Amino acid sequence: MEISNEIRQAALALGEALHSTKAVQEYLDARARLLRDAQSTELELSLDALVSSLEARQRAGEQPSPEELDAFYALRSRVWGNPLITKRNATLGLLKPVFADVADDIRGALGLDFIQMTMATE
Repeated sequence: MEISNEIRQAALALGEALHSTKAVQEYLDARARLLRDAQSTELELSLDALVSSLEARQRAGEQPSPEELDAFYALRSRVWGNPLITKRNATLGLLKPVFADVADDIRGALGLDFIQMTMATE
């Protein structure tokens, strides 16, 4: 299905309007600061990799050792205590309600839940 130029322009205008909000700007700034800090970024990536590994092992029926769990909790504490990661997560938390409100407005204008429709399977 081809999207009309009018819808495309309205979507671009919505994107520009959202981009200029304080919440989006604060999130983008916090995310950029985090991405510029290699140590913080690597710390978060390390936690993501460890979580993925532990989850895969648990799905395979393996249980992590107490030492592995201790290492996980220690790394998680470091990640959660990192000020750049904490700031990015906090600003994301403030941003989510903004997008939820926008989705509600669009849903109201359409008279249907477009997000739910995109997730529905036939």
